[in-house]
Amino acid sequence: AALADDLARHLAHRPVAAREGGVAYRFSRLLRRHPVAVAAGVLALVLLAASGWRIAIERDAAREQATRATAQAERAQSALDFLSGLLAWATPQKHRGEEKSVVEALAYGVDQLRERSNDPPAVRAQLLYLFGQAYSQRRERERSRALYEEAYALLQHDPHADPALLAETAYGLAAQLSDAADRARSLALVDEAMRLYTGLPGKAERRIHAWRLKAIRLNQDGRLDAAIAENRAALASAIEQLGRENAATARVVHDLSGRLAEAGADDEALALKRDGYRILARVLGPDHPDTSLAAMGLAGLLVGHGDYVEAEQLMAADGAVRLRLWGDRHTEYARHLYLVGSYRLQIGDATGARAIAREAIAINEASGSVGRTALASQYELLGRAHERLGDLDAALAAFRHGEQPELFGAKLGYDGGDLHLGRARVLRKLGRAGEAAVALREAADTWHALPARHPQRGALAIEDGFAALDRGDAFGARADATRALDLLPARPEWDATRDELDALRRRLVIAGQPAP
Repeated sequence: AALADDLARHLAHRPVAAREGGVAYRFSRLLRRHPVAVAAGVLALVLLAASGWRIAIERDAAREQATRATAQAERAQSALDFLSGLLAWATPQKHRGEEKSVVEALAYGVDQLRERSNDPPAVRAQLLYLFGQAYSQRRERERSRALYEEAYALLQHDPHADPALLAETAYGLAAQLSDAADRARSLALVDEAMRLYTGLPGKAERRIHAWRLKAIRLNQDGRLDAAIAENRAALASAIEQLGRENAATARVVHDLSGRLAEAGADDEALALKRDGYRILARVLGPDHPDTSLAAMGLAGLLVGHGDYVEAEQLMAADGAVRLRLWGDRHTEYARHLYLVGSYRLQIGDATGARAIAREAIAINEASGSVGRTALASQYELLGRAHERLGDLDAALAAFRHGEQPELFGAKLGYDGGDLHLGRARVLRKLGRAGEAAVALREAADTWHALPARHPQRGALAIEDGFAALDRGDAFGARADATRALDLLPARPEWDATRDELDALRRRLVIAGQPAP
């Protein structure tokens, strides 16, 4: 009877009396009798545990977010109190009816901040960043850089630093580090800012701005292909995340156009530049500084193509905006003068171009603006104007001054090639062939990464041709002239270079070689 009973229990998946089983044995029998119910129960327990674990994580994240929000609010309130006091200080009531200027208020605010040693590091960093940003917008680079440096150092030593403030400070500091010696650090700061922006909501546009700066620094370092690749990637990301009718997207379009123009892709560059300018004019208005900058870039390309009527209209509008915003002694106005000077030289007014170049240089040098390629470009323009007027010694001095390492750092990038080539050309005209050959090698080294069919390679070929004739190699000179003829575009901006080619061809005829 016991055996029959155990058999019945076994067939019914129940514990049998003949076997001593523990909890595991009894649970296995229960599982065989009710597999679905047991599985459902186990699943429910697992889900309950997972839910509890998730709730705990979300609770901790919410607490951390709340703590961070509280800290941000306290920091913002402290900054607001400080700035409110600064605004109150600037009112006439505080100074017997005298109203203080923005410049005076900023200087006073920085002095007050220096005296407030008891502020928490986060509050101090926030205020330093705000003052650095204000000086940056006034184009006072050295003061802005010093404030950003101090804010960045505080945030680097704060384990609880706000990622958004750290990203903004890293980006702001990177933007001020334009000297050649600082470009590696600037690129590292840009990469840091981009990583931080990626993990922050609502920062897609700021990440695009940082990406633009990365391409600018690469181009300044002579890495044109890398800069174009970064610009194209930034543009694709901007269109995807922000849309095409967006100011940040238009700024990337403007940047890419400039890089493509340097690479010799003029048709694509002009189309993009026009597109970017029109977007900015629609989104920001025609009088916005960014629209003005785009107008200046478009005017420069139009001058190169010989479209002078539209270019003159854009240059006039750009000049009016810059005069109103910064005045006629600011480096931003000097950028406008450089464009006008280049235009005057192209249409044959070398005397006017020389005067304008001197004015732009005087503005930049009076500002203490060293280490910047804008000043190098202005000296290159001055050198070409002197050369066109036949004052070769003055032209050589201008080109050499533009190359000075103490002014511009160890690397000039693309602009250095123009200076080296100008020096080589003038030295050749002065009959100093050995020195000209050295300068020509420097230009070729600077432009080693240019595309094979870039017009500047045609300019190099012309000087190579003159050097070949000086060595008695008329056949090599003719090959160089043929290559230059193939590479130089039929656009007004290359008229002066084609004049040099014509001089080489005349020398070839004298040497008994048929001109190509």
